Parts: sequence; C-alpha cells; structure tokens
Amino acid sequence: MSGLDHRSPKSDWRQWARGLHHRGLADRAGPGILSHAARYLERVAPTTVVLFANLPDEVSVDGLAEIERHDFALTRTPPTGWLTIHRWTAPRETHPFGFSQPVGQAPKVPFDQIGVVVVPALAFDRSGVRLGRGAGYYDELFSRLPQSVLRVGVTPAALVVERLPRAPHDAVVDVLITEDGLIDTSRCAPSDDLLNRNHDGSAEPD
Repeated sequence: MSGLDHRSPKSDWRQWARGLHHRGLADRAGPGILSHAARYLERVAPTTVVLFANLPDEVSVDGLAEIERHDFALTRTPPTGWLTIHRWTAPRETHPFGFSQPVGQAPKVPFDQIGVVVVPALAFDRSGVRLGRGAGYYDELFSRLPQSVLRVGVTPAALVVERLPRAPHDAVVDVLITEDGLIDTSRCAPSDDLLNRNHDGSAEPD
C-alpha cells in the first residue's frame, strides 16, 4: 500500500493521497458513493444537511440536494476567516479555485438547525480520522457545531486506511461512505432524535 503508518508525517500522507486523487478516483467512485449516501440520508430524520462544493479531485455530492426529505445548505470559503454555512438555494459566486459557493451577503444557517454535515478529505482512516488539506477549515467548523451533529465523510475506498496520524484538534467523522458502502467509525452513538429507529449503523447490502 502506502508504506506509511500513523507515525509518518501528515505531509507524507498528503503526498500519497494526492497521487491517488490525480488518478481520477473521484470520477470512478463518485456514482457509487452518491448512491450509498442518498440511501443513507433517506434513513435520517428530516433535518438540514450541509454539503460542500467539490474541488476537481473530490467527489461531487450536488445530487444529494435533490432528496426531498431534507433541507440542504452549502459551505462558503471566504477570502479570510473560517467556513460559513448558507442555504443551498442562496445566490452563488465563483470561488477563485473555480467552484460555486454562496455569496457572502447570503443569510447564514443557524447551527442549531443543522443535523448532518457531509465532508470530503484527502484520506480517512477506519476510526473516522480525517486528513484534510492543511487549512483546518473543517476542524474549526466542527469545533463550533453541536456534538449532536452527524458527521459524514465521503471518499473513494482506496483512500480509507487503517490508521492516520491524529492531532488533538483533528476532526473525526461518525460514518464513512465509499463506493463499497458504509463504515461506522463508532465515534459516538448518533442521537435517537436524528436517526430513524431502523438505522443500526451497519453497512447496507447492495
């Protein structure tokens, strides 16, 4: 595999992950990830689900916004400062990196309305540790969100490893979704008022 372990520097892990991203993993795995993610969200009680605007080497989750069960929101990356969250239907602008995001003047979504946040990463490990690009956007965002918010990572299966290096501030997700299905990372038990009673956290059969 990578020849790395949890003691290896994050910079080495990022170099390894970027090498795989550049091989078109997201495009090939995207349809399967989107299908599993949609089925998963159909089992979550109605809430506001925060999505992300993908970079070219990330899986696009835009199709999830078609699920009528939920309200959807989108992150905004400002020129300075941390991520903000706005309604999916807010007016858009083009970020310098090329993705579409809400304009800065759009009303923000109150954090107490958010039930699920879907996040990308360069890689994840099986316990839910997330390897970001180094800016700390999602680590900071999760530090402000209520603990009850369900954190869902989406990634090609090839980018899920046994164990990544983890700093105290690094965000951890509750569930990973790959083209192969769901991985329950068991960070904590989701609250009963968020998940339907038929959700047991196990991988869904094909």
